[in-house]
Amino acid sequence: MNASINLTKHLLTQTTSPNKFLKLASCIRNAHTLIQVGSNPLEVLRSTSEKRNLCDVEGKRRPGAYWVFGMSSNGMDDGVAPNLRTVGLQQITKHGIDYVTRKHDSSSSSSLPPPQSILYTMGKYKPGETMEQWRGEGYSQELGLQEILDCVPHYTIVEMIASQRGRLELQDEIKEEPVDERTAIHRRTRFMELVQRTRVAFENGDIDMEEIEQSLSAYRYIPNRMERMMGGSDHIMWDRWEWKHDGDDWLEPRHLLPY
Repeated sequence: MNASINLTKHLLTQTTSPNKFLKLASCIRNAHTLIQVGSNPLEVLRSTSEKRNLCDVEGKRRPGAYWVFGMSSNGMDDGVAPNLRTVGLQQITKHGIDYVTRKHDSSSSSSLPPPQSILYTMGKYKPGETMEQWRGEGYSQELGLQEILDCVPHYTIVEMIASQRGRLELQDEIKEEPVDERTAIHRRTRFMELVQRTRVAFENGDIDMEEIEQSLSAYRYIPNRMERMMGGSDHIMWDRWEWKHDGDDWLEPRHLLPY
């Protein structure tokens, strides 16, 4: 930082033209902005998550960390409310946010990925602490499950496999295809036993990769616009920044009004 200040002073002493001075001042201001908030919002999000002990330096979820975000996708039909869900965050890289879901049957006829919005918060709004709110707009791209499987908590894998097994059992019982997307639990104790059996089988290595891949899907959320809001009860106002991606790289972040 001291080297940057010394370089700035040197350049200012070498600048005599008003136009050159204004241009230089703009470059310095932009450079200070990038130092302050970062040029890639995903790297900023990874760094701040690491500081809060949610992920390691590579952006991989730490064991036992409660690391989730809200995701909203367009409904399949007109007049249907957007699908809103809480998704476990498994890894953040400069390329996107990786997560897993239960395996779904793809019924979309569109060749384009549906637009999605995300909301992620961390911290607490109380004296002495800072709260962050991240908003994103973009889409998801399917990944090979094995690329991030080592980041996924075992309890998530077990419950998704057990849910798939329970769904298949129900199909065998009622002889209908397909079962409702939001499948009801008819006998809770029976399903709890199924989860326990699945957990034991998984821990003993008795569940093969084929069944895991039939139960889980991995995705990378790729944002084209992100916002970060920071504030707290001790702050005068929310500090709000926006990044936009032009298809090749992230543009210079903009400092926005809080509302």
